[in-house]
Amino acid sequence: MTMTFDLPPELEREIRAALAGRLPPTADGSAESLQARDNFALAAIADLKPNSREEIMLAVLGIAANAHAHHYLFLAGQHRADITEVLRCRSKAIAKMREARKAFETLRLLRQARLPAQPVAPKRKAAPKRLLRRESMPLQDVSDEELIQHLIAARARVLAPETQPAAERAEPAPAKPATPAFEWPPMSPTIH
Repeated sequence: MTMTFDLPPELEREIRAALAGRLPPTADGSAESLQARDNFALAAIADLKPNSREEIMLAVLGIAANAHAHHYLFLAGQHRADITEVLRCRSKAIAKMREARKAFETLRLLRQARLPAQPVAPKRKAAPKRLLRRESMPLQDVSDEELIQHLIAARARVLAPETQPAAERAEPAPAKPATPAFEWPPMSPTIH
């Protein structure tokens, strides 16, 4: 059974040719299951709507790697008694998942690079150049550069206090207690 897709016939032929031999075997190997596997992969690639040969190859790589990852997970389930085989199949599945993710990410970046440049929103006015050491301030008032500089300076103070100037290292002298306006009990000799 051949399905039809929303693809031009020449593009569908090109995708089928690129898929040939890249998909994992089916569980039973019958002609129907092979056709269903190929149709599923072709539908997944058609959903990605490739526009060029480069996009077709990236889509094929991603779909094929994803199919192999699922196949290795299926094999890991089949060999539950042999832990080394399970671990081997799972590690291959993880590697194939990474390969698929990389192909899809490359496809996304390729499409993003082909889009016309989007207008950049104007930057908001930078906050004044002030970062107080012990006073907190709302983050929206601090530019990214100021925040990075502040964090680097704070890290340097924590990691290497001996490199700070002596005035910064010294603990502030304790403040003298304020003299009260009156003393209690009265200590003056005027009371008889």
